[in-house]
Amino acid sequence: MKVNSVIVLAIMFFLPVALHAADVQVSVGEVKDSRSTSQFLNELEIKLKLTGDDVPSIRGVKTTFTTAIDGTGRSILKKEGQTASFEPFRDAASGLAEVTLKLKNPARKAAVVSELSGELQLFMPERDPASIVVVKGFLAKAGKPLGAVSLAKARVEVTVLTKADYNATVKRQEEERVRAEGAKEGLSGAMMQMVEGFMGMFLEVGEHDVIFKLADPAEKLIDIEVLDGKGNVMQTQGR
Repeated sequence: MKVNSVIVLAIMFFLPVALHAADVQVSVGEVKDSRSTSQFLNELEIKLKLTGDDVPSIRGVKTTFTTAIDGTGRSILKKEGQTASFEPFRDAASGLAEVTLKLKNPARKAAVVSELSGELQLFMPERDPASIVVVKGFLAKAGKPLGAVSLAKARVEVTVLTKADYNATVKRQEEERVRAEGAKEGLSGAMMQMVEGFMGMFLEVGEHDVIFKLADPAEKLIDIEVLDGKGNVMQTQGR
């Protein structure tokens, strides 16, 4: 497939759009309380439905919750000021979207979640065209950070890596980290070789794969899209 060398970076530069400034309503959808005998899969999952005329314009949502209290008065936040990373929205065109909030299990005798308060930050690039940066010919800039001024202002660094670049940096660093952790745990011989072999398969990339190395300390990067020769978004993996 012929690829048009265009990468679209969706970046939040300013304060996100407040709900009261957009036609978006929030309501509670499915509530699921999962419990098991292990330490995993124990959580309360609440789906928040977003509806309204402006929902199709939403490309991402970030949730921050300050209070979550069950019917017995116990806090069920997993941590104070619970914040989730931006969730990209690519299927909000229908006008209906959901955000999933994950909390601790409430007390068994609690019948309700009596209080839930926080903030939803909406990424709506139509309200701020400067939040999307288009870089053409990015494949020719492999091995060094893309030099868009807007990226520098947002403290976002995106570096295009070829397979050789990836093997010489990211893969090598991960392999060294695995060996160090294995040695710390007392692994050696056949066991260490098995772990290294597994990680080698996991870290392997193809000859024609393109890898993006990201530095985003302020967590402003929402999504990366690669367009084909007709301007259509190509399917990618990972974040």
